[in-house]
Amino acid sequence: MKYATDFIFKSVMNLPYTLISDKKQLKLSEPIIEYSRTKTMVDALFVPSRGILEATHLEKLSFYKKGSKIYFENNDANSTSENQDLFGLVFYFISRYEEHLPYTKDIHGRFPSTQSILHHFDLIHLPVVDLIIYDFIREIETRFSISIPKKTSPHTMTMDIDHAWLYTHKSKVVNIGSGIKYLIKGKLDWLKDQLSICFGSMKDPYDLENLIRKYKLKKVKYFFLLATRSRYDKGHNPQNLALRQLIQKISSQNEIGIHPSYLSNTNDDILKDEILKLETILEKKIIKSRQHYLKLNISKTYPSLLNHGIHHDYSMGFADTIGYRSGTGYSHYYYDFSKEKATSLMITPFQIMDVTLKNKLGLSPEAAFEKCKKMIEIADDLQSPIHIIWHNSSFYDKTGWSGWEKVFEYLYAQCN
Repeated sequence: MKYATDFIFKSVMNLPYTLISDKKQLKLSEPIIEYSRTKTMVDALFVPSRGILEATHLEKLSFYKKGSKIYFENNDANSTSENQDLFGLVFYFISRYEEHLPYTKDIHGRFPSTQSILHHFDLIHLPVVDLIIYDFIREIETRFSISIPKKTSPHTMTMDIDHAWLYTHKSKVVNIGSGIKYLIKGKLDWLKDQLSICFGSMKDPYDLENLIRKYKLKKVKYFFLLATRSRYDKGHNPQNLALRQLIQKISSQNEIGIHPSYLSNTNDDILKDEILKLETILEKKIIKSRQHYLKLNISKTYPSLLNHGIHHDYSMGFADTIGYRSGTGYSHYYYDFSKEKATSLMITPFQIMDVTLKNKLGLSPEAAFEKCKKMIEIADDLQSPIHIIWHNSSFYDKTGWSGWEKVFEYLYAQCN
């Protein structure tokens, strides 16, 4: 119960509250919300319980859609509004209840959007949890003749650094191999760019410092991949002096997190080593992370991150579509079902990612701009935050990013 109420009253509403199980402790002069199977208090705002918060095991639950909201089926509808088991609904979504039930994984072992109940009801593009809470706030205000101030919740831009540079500071073996591939495939314009960059007559399109200067980037969180090269982990060698110096320089004015490699998701020793590498470079503890490839298995990845000192993760979102995996733009704590309690791991969900817009949804820059604009307008109406992922590799025309600069500039402007 406290997990859901803390999120609603503290994280979203920013209001003090007290949970009381003994009616003798009630102060009748204060607003009272009764959460129970049946209504017993005349002056209280009644929210009926479906029983999900008292359940001792997980089970597949049924829902129905009404407008832009979703509710449990077979619920006691004696409330004065559509806030049927508000606390149970919030718990279901932010605890990621459905991801602890059997589901069909994608090729990378991830929870795909198509497995979400929000996808089933075509609501994945909306912050349904925030919408329900927003209605609840209005009902509290009306019922008790009070005004609840809106909480300011800024949008944020984050950036994943899989490759600090496209060609610069990479080994001769890697660059020669790339050059040979360009020759074999007849990509002479690519080879020309590579040679120009390697010999210093052209700026590297991935160069993070150049991008920071060009777009005057501030208050951006950066997640660096420090992995041994593998099929899905192709960044610079973590021992590369230029990379280490870059990370140190960027960290002097920005928040830095680890971007755990694809292989680290199933190997704790690799995860520990990568975190240690970043801690050694920065000479401080690393507590923030986002999974490379968004390779996230709720019941395994999060406990592993906690065991290695990570206390804030930014991986909660979909790789195959934009929208709300946990139904909200607000940060929430990881709930450990095996221990039936909230943990100290804060989860900040993201809603928009560059490569999803372009590669997964196949949108043009113009269509992506309009889709993102609509999402942000809805979020702004609710005072709900939007969290964005961009890559430093998403500015190079030859890799298909021509015209996307406008989308990035718009999104970044919303974060400042």
